[in-house]
Amino acid sequence: MYFEQVLQELRNIRLERDPMFLVSVGVTLYYSGTLMVFVMEDSMHKHQQTNQIWTMYMIQSVLLIGFNALLALALYRASKKENPVIRSATY
Repeated sequence: MYFEQVLQELRNIRLERDPMFLVSVGVTLYYSGTLMVFVMEDSMHKHQQTNQIWTMYMIQSVLLIGFNALLALALYRASKKENPVIRSATY
């Protein structure tokens, strides 16, 4: 939904600096990447393929680290964006 809104509005923004874009990319990558880990887990346990299970969970942990890094970056960028310099009106 966010991606569609960005395409329809066609604002002139740098996407790597937009906190909402970073969160959307992080969520999309994490959940699309880990979907197969959780779908295949049961069949891997039935066939006792422990090496593949460990490999899939390593992939899932790397995706989780990337997701958390994108969330942290988005929070950092959002905090910098919302704190404008307040100038006193006294002369």
